Amino acid sequence: MNILLRIQQNYNSLTKKERYVADYILKERANIKNINISILARETQVSVGTITKVAKKLGYGNFVEMKLAIAKLDNENQGKHGGKFKDVYEFYSETIDRSNEIIKQSTLEKVIERINQARTIHIYGIGSSGLTAMELQYRLARLGYQVQADKEYHQMIINSSVLSKQDLVIVLSISGETKEIVEAMKVAKIRNCHTIAFTGSSDSPVAKEADFHVPVVNAEFVKEERFINNQFSVLYVIDILFMLLLEDEERYENYSRTIRHIVERTHVNAYRE
Repeated sequence: MNILLRIQQNYNSLTKKERYVADYILKERANIKNINISILARETQVSVGTITKVAKKLGYGNFVEMKLAIAKLDNENQGKHGGKFKDVYEFYSETIDRSNEIIKQSTLEKVIERINQARTIHIYGIGSSGLTAMELQYRLARLGYQVQADKEYHQMIINSSVLSKQDLVIVLSISGETKEIVEAMKVAKIRNCHTIAFTGSSDSPVAKEADFHVPVVNAEFVKEERFINNQFSVLYVIDILFMLLLEDEERYENYSRTIRHIVERTHVNAYRE
């Protein structure tokens, strides 16, 4: 696991000053190979001891080991250059590689088990996560599941209030910090409803509130620029989940039937026009 992924996984457990060091690594990692620990301490306005603590929290013995891990990133990226097509390609490739490091098929099989046991499935997401929630709803509905996506806080609270242990709530929050999502999950738990969270940090409030956590890559820890849709990693995991669901013959037939009906009716409408 490279250092950037380690920062993502441990970011919420870092203190405020330790985050100064982590943020500096994310933004200025190309410069760190040329400085020593004292200079880094001055640049981040923390003590040398704080930097050593960060290194150990990330799984390294000391600053030198952490510095070597940062230098390794440069070696991995050596020779990568070009226009924006190349930039986006490299971003997607790195996101997929990191996703494959942290997600296991056995994890998604447990999600499928809960999905199949549920009477109804409710998917919560706010902002761009709300759009991904709609996509997941669309996918599951085509397989025959009773599913609803909610992008608005009050609707989440209303729905959570009438759920039971027979229902399932899936929440999407890359940061894991969305307060509205946490509050909706608390209401669902009062109703003994099982909750699954897709988040970028196992230490986040959303992950801690959930009964089961599915790790995803947070785009902010992949590349400094903010030009990429941070939902890509979640959609990648959803694609894998969907392919696993299609291994069930009944679900596959439901999916095929929806395609046939859509094609037939689209053809008829086009012909009438």
